[in-house]
Amino acid sequence: MRSLIDFLMASRWSRWIFGLGICMALLSCKSGQAPKDSAGETAPGGAKTAPAPQEAAQPGALSAVQPAGAAEVAKERPPAGSPAPAGTIPPSTKRTATGLPDTIQGYPSWSRLGEGPQLPDEAKSVHLPVRQAYLLLSYGTKLAEDRTPRLPLKEETTVALESKSADKDFIEAVSVMTKSKDGWKYLQYGRASSDAAFAPASTDSCAGCHAKADRTDGVYSKLMPQ
Repeated sequence: MRSLIDFLMASRWSRWIFGLGICMALLSCKSGQAPKDSAGETAPGGAKTAPAPQEAAQPGALSAVQPAGAAEVAKERPPAGSPAPAGTIPPSTKRTATGLPDTIQGYPSWSRLGEGPQLPDEAKSVHLPVRQAYLLLSYGTKLAEDRTPRLPLKEETTVALESKSADKDFIEAVSVMTKSKDGWKYLQYGRASSDAAFAPASTDSCAGCHAKADRTDGVYSKLMPQ
């Protein structure tokens, strides 16, 4: 019997068959273990435990993985339905072009200007506290993004200012100044209700007030697209 085993081990094919049998035995032992799964841990006997419950995301909470700067943007963005900042025209404000000259009826599509510094005698201003200015350069062009126009402004440049009281939901007044070769020409329009047309109003105080803004060619709003 001993000599038969020695003969088999000495044979090349016998050694290969013997090694294959050992590999199959090892694989058989390994397959008897219970596999682990990402959905849960392996319990004794091969059974899987239920995955740990994840905490539900709170409404409005930031995701754990975000692009750079996402958290800062989310903090700056006002929540839906929040009121507009003080002094700005809310999007729901009612407008009308009825009663306005044809040349300025499309002023909301012009370049929006930022609010400039308050006047020392702001309480005496004829303009209402909630306001927005718009600019249309000569030849009907808008301000380029991040660009300021050269001063003095060219002829035919027009600035329109819409304004209203804080407790009103409609534009009460539209003030217009247009550059000519003789300087600024002023127009003023007002109305008392949201369903009324605009009617001309007094411009007696316009020239004297805007003359104080001589460093910015008579314009109080920031000459920069908003």
